[in-house]
Amino acid sequence: MRFFKLAAAAAALVFSSLILTACGGDDSAVDTSTPEGTATAFMQKAFDGDVPGMVGLLNMGPEEQQYKEQIEGKLDLMAKDVQSKAQKHGGVDKLEAVGSEEWKNGAIRVRVKSTFKDGTDRTERVIVEKVGDVWKVKL
Repeated sequence: MRFFKLAAAAAALVFSSLILTACGGDDSAVDTSTPEGTATAFMQKAFDGDVPGMVGLLNMGPEEQQYKEQIEGKLDLMAKDVQSKAQKHGGVDKLEAVGSEEWKNGAIRVRVKSTFKDGTDRTERVIVEKVGDVWKVKL
């Protein structure tokens, strides 16, 4: 009897890990080659509640790494806030970059428009900066 319980638990574990892998985000689909792609991906991850994905899009040097837990906490609050707003409007229908402008020290400020399922919209500003060949969200 114990063997069957262990086998069932192992099968459940394998099944759930396969489901999580299949449902997990595909970061290879994130376009960080443009400021607009990075800003839109960051907002999508916020609406999805994907804090690790948001952290992955941040420009975090060694100095910022020491505050990673606090940064994650603030991003979690931000994600919960935008998720709450989206839920009040029936969810997110579409995200799109609707403009950008030069900001300080070579950074770009991107306007990302969130269109909700009830027809309302909201525009957020995300500041990004070039890091090597990719764009990252500026802290």
